Amino acid sequence: MTTQDSNASGEAVTTSDAAFSDFALAEDLLRTLTREGLVEPTPIQRMSIPLLLEGNDLIGLAQTGTGKTAAFLLPMLTLLQNSPAVRAGQPPKALILAPTRELANQISTNVNRLARDLNIRHIAVFGGARYEGQIKALKRGVDIVVATPGRLMDLMDRGAFDPRGVQFLVLDEADHMLDLGFFEPIKEIVSALPDDRQTMLFSATMPPPIEQLGKQFLTEPERVKAPQTGITADKIAQHVTQCVWRDEWNELSFDEQADLQSWQGVSFPMHEGAAVMDTETGQLVPRDGETQGEIVLRGNAVMKGYYKDPAATNAAMHDGWFFSGDAAVWHENGYIQIKDRLKDVIISGGENISSVEVEGYLYRHPMVSAAAVVAKQDEKWGEVPCAFVELKPGESISEAAFLDWCRGEMAGFKRPKKVVFGELPKTSTGKIQKFVLREKVKTLE
Repeated sequence: MTTQDSNASGEAVTTSDAAFSDFALAEDLLRTLTREGLVEPTPIQRMSIPLLLEGNDLIGLAQTGTGKTAAFLLPMLTLLQNSPAVRAGQPPKALILAPTRELANQISTNVNRLARDLNIRHIAVFGGARYEGQIKALKRGVDIVVATPGRLMDLMDRGAFDPRGVQFLVLDEADHMLDLGFFEPIKEIVSALPDDRQTMLFSATMPPPIEQLGKQFLTEPERVKAPQTGITADKIAQHVTQCVWRDEWNELSFDEQADLQSWQGVSFPMHEGAAVMDTETGQLVPRDGETQGEIVLRGNAVMKGYYKDPAATNAAMHDGWFFSGDAAVWHENGYIQIKDRLKDVIISGGENISSVEVEGYLYRHPMVSAAAVVAKQDEKWGEVPCAFVELKPGESISEAAFLDWCRGEMAGFKRPKKVVFGELPKTSTGKIQKFVLREKVKTLE
């Protein structure tokens, strides 16, 4: 049987191989695993299953595709089998939160596969599906709910999901959930659950926000870390444009070259089209590098629509073009340059202000480590720029002095009218969470 030691970081590591039959799993589960040809557990399964069968909270660090779903499902199903099945009107016993409906569906498929010989019922709930079916299934009684945070919050608001019976909680791909801005919904969901529960958190990375999640929601958790085995599917990026370097740019200054490298560029040869279009008229904007429009895309790498969501599809797709929501200009040489997200454009006194452009100016200040600009309501101008600035360690400057510096950098209507200093809210990958700042700016005078 496998044995486990701890490394210098307190994380469990396996020291020998094991078979599923070495673990105290339910006999029906072992027969299912044998029938499926699953005999030898993966590293994350070897490390996690014994600890979870003992009832420990657990933080697991593992990439997608390493078998982490079975790492939490097998012990959970074993422990659930030893308790009475949920009847109609009773609350679920286990909750698995996943960042996307695709992952929720994948987990649901694995539950079906592993629990088909067990008296355990489950349901996957996520956006894009009708509420009625999900609500009816919850009323009939299920042991396990696999859910995306947004849809689960909706069901809780409707009184359809009763959190009081949850004994097992899984936060799967926690870093991805934070990237998608689910931190506050997760906090609200977990706060409604019983304190006496077993909690499992799995993540591909372990940045400070995930550590914070662990400290807030888990009790004296065990930690395991699976060895990285190479690139996985979630690390693959697909691009539809490329900023092809032109020989004449080699003669430009460093700053000019850096600016050009930030352009999104031209469409890939095998991609049908990328253009900039006037959102209202549906006409292509002139290639003058000044007239703003919305980036539109079409080709075999672009979706045909949103899955079972015709309203979202109709809003995003027109005449075969996908409207991306990115505000951009089109240069004479055919290169596209993003100026902002359309939702982040600040309209001040009839002038459109790019928050990205203003942020670019702010980053020139030698004390600035990070900056974000959002719209602040103003009685006279409608909206004005408000800057949230994170200074480099050890640096200090007054708001008045910073605004005075801004006067020498940008046009008057683009200058921030308010500056707030402090640490900026970020996702696990370092992306600034502007939606948090939009809420914060509402509280400012």
